[in-house]
This record gives sequence, structure tokens and C-alpha cells, in this order.
Amino acid sequence: MKCPNCNAENAEGMKFCGECGTKLPEPMNHCPTCNKDWPITMKFCGECGFKFGGGSAAGSANYQGGLQKNFGNIDNSVSNNTVNNTSNVDNSNTTVNTTNNTTNTTVINSDETAKLVKCHICGSWQKITTGYECPVCHEYTCNSCYVVARNCCKSCAEANQKQAAEAKIAGAMNFIDKLRNDFDSVSSDEVFEYLKNHNNPTTELFIETQKKLAKRYYENENWERVIYVYKLAPDNIKLHDGDSLFMYGYALYEANSERLNNLDAKKIFDISASKGNKDAAVMKEIVYSNPVYVGSDATIKYGLMKYSDNMYAQYIIGYIYEEIRQDAASAKEWYEKAANQGHKSAIRRLEPLVREDEIKTLKKAAADRQAEQQAKFTVIFESFTTGFKIGVIKAVCTITGLDLGESKALVESAPKVLMEGVSKAEADRIIADIEAAGGKASKK
Repeated sequence: MKCPNCNAENAEGMKFCGECGTKLPEPMNHCPTCNKDWPITMKFCGECGFKFGGGSAAGSANYQGGLQKNFGNIDNSVSNNTVNNTSNVDNSNTTVNTTNNTTNTTVINSDETAKLVKCHICGSWQKITTGYECPVCHEYTCNSCYVVARNCCKSCAEANQKQAAEAKIAGAMNFIDKLRNDFDSVSSDEVFEYLKNHNNPTTELFIETQKKLAKRYYENENWERVIYVYKLAPDNIKLHDGDSLFMYGYALYEANSERLNNLDAKKIFDISASKGNKDAAVMKEIVYSNPVYVGSDATIKYGLMKYSDNMYAQYIIGYIYEEIRQDAASAKEWYEKAANQGHKSAIRRLEPLVREDEIKTLKKAAADRQAEQQAKFTVIFESFTTGFKIGVIKAVCTITGLDLGESKALVESAPKVLMEGVSKAEADRIIADIEAAGGKASKK
């Protein structure tokens, strides 16, 4: 053994250099499994339990040399098919008998107590009893490369995670497509969860979905749910249109027993009315802008004078008569007017006041009115009055978006379809515009 100080050769077993007296380093055994050195007196590796070939440095060196000589580069010994390998190594201090017969994994048996297996991910050699066989790919995997939480190796876990992520993305895209194009096929609970977990409530899709779900609850008079849908994103309230905000305000009005003093509803009606919703203007003016709104004759007359044809005004007047004035007959009269226009709360309040057959009639009228509102009409241009041809052509141009030449051809070829698939209200507006220009039109 060479002295680290003077490089003098010293006999085996000497603890100090015979030339300079320097303490000689202790002989070490090298573990081929974990690549660590241990004192020559240790029979097993302190890290992995590998049994060393002998009790001396020379024996350890002979063992390592024999291992390298007979197996060569361990990394190159792995085969994609069955490996059959038999070796006998005889040295001065150790004997290694190795018999190997496995598939897709190289196993080295140094003796009966130590079996080394190569991890198929990191390539490290480990005791076979310390690793796992992946249940997915059936390859040996060391502790470091095995994901216990997923019960498979890292490679399979990453592949599974990628597949799961791709499936999740595909599912999300399919769900969003349904929200945009087939909302009726999505359950309320699914939509509700989407809104609750969405992280950007200012997008057009979020606001439109919020409105559609609120409308679904509104039509079923589930006021608490309507309110909760809007409260999921209170900061985006001003991004909604007047119709959407009216549903929110009316739900607040109905859900609060103190209807006449509900300032939250008043605030929403203010915003809705400012965005052009006429029903919100009615609620705001009749319910919340009148300081004597306690069922007085002046309040009722004000409502009759200005909004007698509005179903919400009719319902409120009926409510005043029933709850404040205790006048059931007058309440019944106004509830019937509102019910004939499809006001569901008015129909519900009428039930204790009228006979069952009358309720059925009112429900049918409400259903017919709703069907009429949802029906689509075709507007037909019939003719024009002599002397008003140019005005009619301009009106047709504005309504249809055609150029003047196309509009002139349409007018001159009357009767001709002017617009298709429009609502009753839109059809009536188009007819009114044509008649105001000097023409004649009809709908069917």
C-alpha cells in the first residue's frame, strides 16, 4: 500500500508508513450496486446490503475485477428478449456463480442472498426485493422511479396523466360547445358547477351561460336559484343586458317578503331600466319611486294611468289590493289581467281566488301567448301606393339590407317575401315601417 505522503510502498496490514510515520488509509471494499466504499472489515454494504467477496482489499478488488471481466459493461447486458447467461468466476478470496434466465430484465445472482436487477427507467442496479414490478408495463422499477400514489412506474404514470389531461380537455371543449349550441341538453346542475368553478366571469360565454341558466330558473319561479346564479359573479352585473338584469331584480323582489322596501331589487331595476328594459322601468317607477306606495288610491291610479297594459303593473296592483287593501275581488280582477298576459305569479295567486276551470283557461291563455311569442313569421310585401314607390324602396332597403337595385326589383315584383323567420313583434314592426312609407305588407 502506498503512503499518501511520501509514496513509499508498505506491507499489507501496516497502519503507519515505515518511511515517514504517516497513518495509512484504511483498506476499503467497493460496492458495485450503490457505488459506495466501505471499511474492509464490513462483510455487507451499509447502503444496500450487498455481500462483499472477502475480508481484504485484495479480495474485494479481485471480486470487482472478475465481475467486470465476465459481465463486461452491465448496461449492455439488457436484451429486449430472453437473456440466458451462465458464468463461473474463481478468485483467491471469492467465488461467484451466476445463472440468469429472465425476460426483458437482466438479473445477476452473486450468491443466494443478493440479486441485482436493473431499473428500466433510470438504469440503476438494485436488490430485487427493494423495487416493484409495474402492473402496467410489467417492468422492474426501483423505489425512486415508482409512483406509489398511482401504483405504477413514472413512465406509465406520465403517460396516464397525459391521457387523462387530453380526455379532460376534450370533455371541456365538448361541454363548452353544448353551452353555445345545445344548451337545453345540459343539466342545470352541470351548468351551475361550470359557473361556480370558472375563473373568468367577464367572458362573453360566462355571461351568456349565466343568463341562460337564470332564465331557466326564472321560468320555473325558482327565485333563490336565480339570485344565486347572479351572485356567483357579482362584479360582472353591469356587463349583463337589461333583460338579464330584469330577471335578477324581479327574483330579488319576489324572494324578499319585504317587497316594498327591497333596496337590492331597486338597485338592479335601476340598472336594467337604464339599459332599455321597459318592465324594469315599470317596477322602478311604480314600486320604488313612489313615496306613498302603501296601497293608496293615488298610487293605484298612477299605475292605471301610466302602465295599465303592463302585466307587471297589473300584478303589483293586484298585490296591493290583496295584501294591503284586503280587497279580494279587486285583486282577482287585476291578477286575471296579468295572468292573461302570462304572468305566472299572478296565476299562482289566483288559484285560491277562482274556480279550477278558470285556472285552466288562464293557463291555456298563458301557454298560447308564450307559443305566439316563440312562433316565427314570414312578412310578405303586397303592394305600394302610387307616388310612394321611392319611399317604399328605401324602406325595403333599410329592412332587408339589400341595395337599391335589389330593393327596387323586389317592390316591382310584389307580392314578394320580404323577411322570413322573424318573431311576431318584429313582423309587426316591419309591417308598420312598410305602411308608414306608403306600402302594404302582411305576415303569416
